[in-house]
Amino acid sequence: MGLDARIKSLFPAILAAFVIIVAYFQAKALGHLVAAHLELASLPAPPPLQARASESDTLPERATDGSAILARNPFDSITGPLKAPSDSATASEAPVANNADPYSDPVCDAARVMLITTADDPSWSFAAIAAGNSKATLRRIGDEVAGHVVAGMTWDRVWLTKGGSRCQIPIHQGLASAAPPSMPMPMSPPPPRPGRSRYALPPEIAEKIRKISDTQFEVDRSVLTTVMERQGEFLRSVRVIPTQTPNGSSLRMVGIRPDSLLGSIGLNNGDQLMTINNFDMSDPQSALQAYSRLQNADKLDVKVIRGGQPMNIEINMR
Repeated sequence: MGLDARIKSLFPAILAAFVIIVAYFQAKALGHLVAAHLELASLPAPPPLQARASESDTLPERATDGSAILARNPFDSITGPLKAPSDSATASEAPVANNADPYSDPVCDAARVMLITTADDPSWSFAAIAAGNSKATLRRIGDEVAGHVVAGMTWDRVWLTKGGSRCQIPIHQGLASAAPPSMPMPMSPPPPRPGRSRYALPPEIAEKIRKISDTQFEVDRSVLTTVMERQGEFLRSVRVIPTQTPNGSSLRMVGIRPDSLLGSIGLNNGDQLMTINNFDMSDPQSALQAYSRLQNADKLDVKVIRGGQPMNIEINMR
């Protein structure tokens, strides 16, 4: 019997052997995937803080972002009146009562919050916190600052704990002793005009942004200063979600409206932010460096992925 004839006679057996081998490897791979999923699912979640009684039993959390810059970005400078610590206890000594409203916690006087980026995943949330006269440094939930531990954060404030006590730092508040006593408290923005979105840029800001093309803009430098002081008013609606793309990690931005600040400089809802001036915005440490350095930059080169295609947006500061 020739070789061809022998192969033909044994072909069913050979085919069955290949099918068995493929099935074995598929089953083994599926087992590894299931095991990995169960291991991740079994990891204990960090205990949340107590939240508003009218909302939930845990501290509200949005993280997951940053943000970056970029992303999860949560950015705000609009807060309520500063609540002074009681005579019987300082902000860092007030005990945490059971079911206490975290928004009623005393204001910490040990540090100052300069920037907050929250994301749906709390591990991607971070805040730039300055303790005393030192420069702002990146802090995440669980990190230590000024003898306290960062216990939680939302788009407009950070909670710190020390022992059995808890206090809060609204963004751009804290270190009350360093501020002049006569400094007025921030006021809430006026209601939006009829026919205009509450997130639309005020005319005095919008007129300082000039569109040259769909990917090129000129922005007055004073706009950047105003935005940093009023982050919550301009960026509150934007959320950042860490994502993975074929080109690497990115921050997907949702909640961008065409008449908002980010919409006015060429960004669209759903854009995936990659870098700004080559700073990787999906890395919180890199995003913090970008925050501190880009304020004095003359040009911003923003790289995003839109509809699966990379594109650059050029913003010239003048």
